[in-house]
Amino acid sequence: MKVVRPLVVAIHAALISGLAPNAEAVNVTGLVYTPITPCRIVDTRVTGGPFAAKETRTYATNGAATQGGGSCTVYSGTIPSALSLNVTVDATSLGNPAQSGFLNLLPQNGTNTSWMNYLGGQTVANAGVASINPVDGSFSIKTQNPANVVVDVFGYFSQGPAGPTGATGATGQSGATGPTGVAGDAGPTGATGLVGPQGVTGATGPQGATGTGATGPTGAAGPGNGGAYLYLQENAIGGPYLLVAANSPIPLPGATCQGSAFACPGVGSAQVLVLESGLYKISFEATVSGGASAPVGIVVNGVLRPESVVTSVLGSNPVVVSHAFILQLNVFDQVVLANESSGILQVGSPLGSPLSVVASMLVEKLQ
Repeated sequence: MKVVRPLVVAIHAALISGLAPNAEAVNVTGLVYTPITPCRIVDTRVTGGPFAAKETRTYATNGAATQGGGSCTVYSGTIPSALSLNVTVDATSLGNPAQSGFLNLLPQNGTNTSWMNYLGGQTVANAGVASINPVDGSFSIKTQNPANVVVDVFGYFSQGPAGPTGATGATGQSGATGPTGVAGDAGPTGATGLVGPQGVTGATGPQGATGTGATGPTGAAGPGNGGAYLYLQENAIGGPYLLVAANSPIPLPGATCQGSAFACPGVGSAQVLVLESGLYKISFEATVSGGASAPVGIVVNGVLRPESVVTSVLGSNPVVVSHAFILQLNVFDQVVLANESSGILQVGSPLGSPLSVVASMLVEKLQ
């Protein structure tokens, strides 16, 4: 089949209806027309036989070979929108010459619009443009009176390729601003920002007026470093206490005496009253001379702590005993550095033998 180069045409509906004065107009404005070598696609004289009165048949645009036509093909690819064709009614020896009839050619299941009118025994041809089914390219023919039908196609109309994009139009004027919408819900709180640099120190304010109130009474001494009071008992039978710095060694005066320790003047003891609960380190040291043995240790609330006891065998030369350990103490616990015999580290031996002691204790709060 010889195909002629497509032409873009704009044929008004009035012109198309003029080609087929009895048919419904088909608007092909803006479609591309492609002419073809005339192709006979239907001939009931060859295949199918004449139409009976009021019979409808459906044909395929590219079905010429099975519909009595030739071996031609109307289109390939996309189904066209309409066909340019010529329809011939051959009612020779068919129908009543005195009875008028019509023929419809329309997409499948279309309306009963007349394509052409004819009388029985008459042969009539009419050319025009007919739309076809866009899904499968089929069309239907209906005759009112018996007749043979011949359909020849010589072109088709289809959608052309998209043209180039036109120039952008001028920007229109901005419309009026609409009313402010309702405020939305508050979003989640953002992450805390970085700490800014420290600001410049402000100027020192003016000095306030000197107060004139009376001097209050002197308060009791507070706890030293580490949260405990350390004090020294002048003698073993309840003499006055001497308050000393916290966490500092407490020296005990040395003396030599005979008989009961409680009767010896100058006897001393190292004691601590705890004012803050916590973990404490307790260290002590005693220099002992004279006597057979000198067990030394820590007594808490009148109970000797076995883990603190250090015993030395004395000879003619002084012996130094020392120890350190960690202990949990509570508020108002009383800690005493003592020997085994009296519960208080003392000068003098219960056995009456000469004994000289110089001792010190250090209590340190760890946490």
